[in-house]
Amino acid sequence: MSTILTGNTIEEACDYTYWAYTSYIDLNNPFEFDYLRQEICPGFYSDMNIAQKTIDEDEQGIVSTSFIQKLTTTIHKTYKAPGVSTKVFTNMNTLDSYHLYTIASATSANDLDSSELPPASTLTFEIYSDNTVLAYVNETAFTPVGCTEGNACFAIDFIDALYAKIDRTDYSAHCGN
Repeated sequence: MSTILTGNTIEEACDYTYWAYTSYIDLNNPFEFDYLRQEICPGFYSDMNIAQKTIDEDEQGIVSTSFIQKLTTTIHKTYKAPGVSTKVFTNMNTLDSYHLYTIASATSANDLDSSELPPASTLTFEIYSDNTVLAYVNETAFTPVGCTEGNACFAIDFIDALYAKIDRTDYSAHCGN
């Protein structure tokens, strides 16, 4: 039986796996591809999460800005006129778990674990009637940006920190217009 490992070193197989995955190449045997990513190429998911997060940070939110804009608008409406029940915003249907990790990292006050996120992961923000905010990746709580770990997080602090992240002035330089 011939596999990608036949005639290749593990380093070559891992390089191919990274290239194929980031290029969205449809492989004939997805099970072999999954096996390579999970068992042969250690750190694949973590490396991909960190790479996308780094691009987002280096390019001033190129991945996360649109999500943050939508989130601030939605939360701002809740903050101005809070209801009696919790407002929940969940699973914005990201392209893949790397995008979700990048967006979660951009909205977190602390570094998040860069290990694998399952494909059906969710990013949830709960805004309560007292204008406090709780944030979760799947069921793991994290401190939203603008807030301090261990203290109540208020929507206004979260919104202000989100607005600061999307306040770009160099669009023409980035977009060529």
